[in-house]
Amino acid sequence: MLKIGILGPGTMGSSIAYLAASCGFDVVLYGRSDTSLEKGKDRIEKIISGGIKRGKITEKDAEKIREKIEYTTDLNPFVDCDIVIESVAEDIELKKDIFRRIDMICPKKNGSCYEYIYEIYNRNCKRLQTSR
Repeated sequence: MLKIGILGPGTMGSSIAYLAASCGFDVVLYGRSDTSLEKGKDRIEKIISGGIKRGKITEKDAEKIREKIEYTTDLNPFVDCDIVIESVAEDIELKKDIFRRIDMICPKKNGSCYEYIYEIYNRNCKRLQTSR
């Protein structure tokens, strides 16, 4: 089973983490602070409780989802992730820094981690100039 790393516990990152975990994937959700991670965890809990209320998932499903998500302020758990999804704030310097740091941690396969996630970043980043 794939292990998915998600950089950024905001609305998008938390939603992706929930979806991936609900599909059975192991997830590592990174936030720059404990506060941001707690907000991300709260977002995921709201999604879970909404699913339970609407009858979309059971308590047993909810517990499985919770068990699949690891919350961290440390990038080292990304070393064994099969894919990394970047979802940090729309700040080019922050994005460059996180790409640099994650590239030093992710295993090198046919290039760098940066090369693997750049295409996803390039397609999803609408407001920033990707040439920088």
